[in-house]
Amino acid sequence: MDWSLMFILILNLSYLAESSPFNQDRIQELENRLSKLERIVEDLEPTFVRRYGLVKRCTVPPVEHGFAQCDNTKDIKPKTRCRVVCNAGYIATPGKDFTRCEEGGEWSVDMKCEVPLVVIGGGEISDSSSDSSFEVIDFEGRQKCNASIPDMNSPRAFHNLLYHPYSTELITCNGLTTSGAASCDKWSLSGTQGSWHLHGNPHLGSSLDEMTRQMYSINSMSSMSSYNMPKYTDTNPHRRHGRYAAESVTIDKNLVLLGGMVNKGDSHQVTSTARIYDGSDWKHCKLATGRAFFCAVKLQEGLIVNTGGFGTGQNVLKTVTARRCGGRSMVAPVERRDFPDIPSPLSGHGCTALPDSYDIIVAGGSRDQRDDSQLESYIYSWGENSWNRTASMNTERFGHKLVTVGQNIFAIGGKQRNIDKYLDSIEMFDPEKREWFNYGKTLKKKRAHFGLALVPRTGFPGCQ
Repeated sequence: MDWSLMFILILNLSYLAESSPFNQDRIQELENRLSKLERIVEDLEPTFVRRYGLVKRCTVPPVEHGFAQCDNTKDIKPKTRCRVVCNAGYIATPGKDFTRCEEGGEWSVDMKCEVPLVVIGGGEISDSSSDSSFEVIDFEGRQKCNASIPDMNSPRAFHNLLYHPYSTELITCNGLTTSGAASCDKWSLSGTQGSWHLHGNPHLGSSLDEMTRQMYSINSMSSMSSYNMPKYTDTNPHRRHGRYAAESVTIDKNLVLLGGMVNKGDSHQVTSTARIYDGSDWKHCKLATGRAFFCAVKLQEGLIVNTGGFGTGQNVLKTVTARRCGGRSMVAPVERRDFPDIPSPLSGHGCTALPDSYDIIVAGGSRDQRDDSQLESYIYSWGENSWNRTASMNTERFGHKLVTVGQNIFAIGGKQRNIDKYLDSIEMFDPEKREWFNYGKTLKKKRAHFGLALVPRTGFPGCQ
């Protein structure tokens, strides 16, 4: 298209319109030429496609508060697929997390990231009591959203709560119990499932894993055991154990349970094992270091950053490591790297990524087993690969949660450790001012060591 020619025609029209009234014929002639040129431009691309067999490509689709991760970004032909990656503080809208380039160079769906609702459930409500109830927190404060979730079948604390976008279900797993093997329960956001139902045992692998284990077990007891067979590694060593004080993330529609304490009877040990649910079976993964009472942050849909925690040597850690357990490839600037230590050892702390950023904030927790809850906060700069101290919270917290919602960060609940004072208060961190403020609302119950999940507002009927 010769845009310069069209621009000259428009200037001539403007000039003639402001000059002598006797130029009306000339103006009409130029208007006719401009209309003809517009028709030629409109027909130009379809003509090339029709006459020369040219294929109209798509351009990378824009996504507010996120980006499109496509099969190919250099030559986006029809049938090319793109998936959304939402920034910290946002979550993919159901049905708008995937798109396909169609014939004609248009996308099948406009992908979208939205501000999530926060669901918290269970946790300690006193030194000797756990809870089974849920709260749905709408930090946008929309009056029309009255979402509710039924209580769990039994109380859980030190457990995990996840949202599974593939099945649009909430999944609660693990917890400090005396019931033996770890378990997960599920509840559908669609409302078709009135109560919680058993999802499965995250420590059990696939049916193929179990068949392989039994085959090697039989072989070891038979006279054939002398025959050489490939070395067997049990990838599901905790099938009869419980798990608590673990971390969890949903990454690329996979549910991931990380580290924690595994327990069987009176035996409690820090573990470096991790479990991944891909929609059909639980599979194994492994952390670089055993951790419990630690905090994990997901960056994009590929990298999990693990901070601090209670280590295998009965000590509190200040190390930071990154791990990929499932997930997609990463897009620059996110990458596997060596992270510097947090300035102070911490366990029972909270962490989250800053809004629309890969920087990470860590706050609260305790520095050793006898330490009281702390106020301090630290921010990790992705660009500088360094930690710096920032403003402290207004209240000491241990066993709380940090969560990014939209453009704000919230510290929720927890307890003051040495006096066992449980908290219902919420603080808000302003990323621009780098200050903590008391939030005007509180939890319905004081609680610590609870589960938290982000869910799309549009996933709840009546919460548009």
